[in-house]
Amino acid sequence: MAEPAGGQDDPDAVRAEYADERGLSVRAALWARRTGPRAQDIAFEQVRAARPRRVLEVGCGRGEFAERLAASGFEVVALDQSARMVELTCARGIDARIGDVQDLPFADGSFDVAVANFMLYHVPDLDRELAELARVALVLVAATNGYDQLREMWELVGRDLADRRTLFMRETGEGLLRRHFTDVQTIDLPATVDLSGAELELVSEDDRARRLRAALAGHRGHDVCFIDCPPSLGLLTLNALTAADTLLVPLQCEFFALEGLSQLLQTVERVQERFNADLGIVGVVLTMFDRRNRLTDQVADDVRECLGKLVFESVIPRNVRLSEAPSHGLPALVYDHSCPGSRAYMALARELIGRLSQERKAA
Repeated sequence: MAEPAGGQDDPDAVRAEYADERGLSVRAALWARRTGPRAQDIAFEQVRAARPRRVLEVGCGRGEFAERLAASGFEVVALDQSARMVELTCARGIDARIGDVQDLPFADGSFDVAVANFMLYHVPDLDRELAELARVALVLVAATNGYDQLREMWELVGRDLADRRTLFMRETGEGLLRRHFTDVQTIDLPATVDLSGAELELVSEDDRARRLRAALAGHRGHDVCFIDCPPSLGLLTLNALTAADTLLVPLQCEFFALEGLSQLLQTVERVQERFNADLGIVGVVLTMFDRRNRLTDQVADDVRECLGKLVFESVIPRNVRLSEAPSHGLPALVYDHSCPGSRAYMALARELIGRLSQERKAA
């Protein structure tokens, strides 16, 4: 992939970089491998929480975010320096225009919210741009990278960030925003690319089963921390079991899941013996429950007979709305809080809180 001659804040270099969608598509595909919450989803929720009528997105790229905003009923105007990006965004039915963010062609207060996702490091005069955004919009929602994450992405596409000037980053963004906005709130998200190679890397590490436990040691910034494990009993799961106080086991109501549960319980015993004597099991929750399927009832009955009160009363049913939520980039409870699946998860949360409280009292 050819690299533009200028830096990230050189307008000519930026226009050359986004003259077509190929480079953006490659970076998007690579960054899609990362785990954890997506900054775009958090940005969308922040926009929606502001209850805007009109939204301005600057640096709209291929138009996905603008389209998502428009689908939610907001009046959206999108700007980009690249004619190709504007063309792609217009094809989605969005009012998209070529424009310079440092000289916005709008009257003061024209928009309720302005959005700038991953583009504030692309301007030569950041103060001027932020002043323009503060002039035309009441609220600014901005997403950016930390320096390490941006360097990591550039390395994945064969580039070197070391000699490039990067202005608006996670490390510097809050201070820059406070020059133009009185109330600045930040949300810091983890941004680690896919952990598929971590198993191999951990094999050669000393004390490899306790790496996560050491990383979390002394952290007291939460009441409850959930560690989501991959569906395998490898080193990542072993690290989670070694770091955890207690285990919540989701069990799909199918026959082969019973065999997996048996293997997991054996693994827990071995972890208790070698790595984490205090590891307990707070409960087993039945998922993908379908009352139309006799096998589902049989599996549920067998599990309850075997594990008794360890099985939660709350059961998570098969539910189309739960399946749809990820495709919209939303948690199920935000996507449809009243569907049967969401109500089941809320009931499970209440039951889990009660059990955790009892565990703490016993401790």
